[in-house]
Order: sequence, then structure tokens, then C-alpha cells
Amino acid sequence: MLNGGWAQADALHPEAESAVKRLQKNRKAFDRVDQFCTDMAPRDACAVAGSRLAGGGGGTCRNAINRTALTIDLSCNREGVVVIDCAGFAKASR
Repeated sequence: MLNGGWAQADALHPEAESAVKRLQKNRKAFDRVDQFCTDMAPRDACAVAGSRLAGGGGGTCRNAINRTALTIDLSCNREGVVVIDCAGFAKASR
């Protein structure tokens, strides 16, 4: 896909191949975990401390390939978004 004259691709570095194969073989695999998903598995419910406006709230533990570290990371992905309108009012939506 072209983005402002730069080519982009959804491709992983060849060194990530072993992590990709491990994740394909075992969808519950992970190498590292964030503090919100400790002692949990992928698809477990999790919560990030703080208000929704500050980035907190409920979420789901998800594992994914970390493209920088080339590891499988389990992290809490918060659900929903907060939209701030032009008048400065915050509105949480799902």
C-alpha cells in the first residue's frame, strides 16, 4: 500500500518466523506479559487502572507478535474509545 509516497507492507522480519510458527501452533502461547494480564490467558478479561479518558477500563488479554522484540506478547487491550469533541467534552463509546 502506498502512503504518502512510501511503500508499506504488512510483513514481518524473517527472524520473527519462529514466533509466528509457535503462535500458529499454539494460539495461547506468549513469551512476555504486561502487568494487567499476569496469571491470565489470551481472551481473559482484564482491566487497566484509571478512567476511560486516561486510557483505563476493561479489556481483553490478547497475544500478538511484537515486531520490535520479535516475541509473542500478552497484553491487555482496552475496549472502546473516548472521543473528545471540539467543545472539549469527552464521550466514551464502545
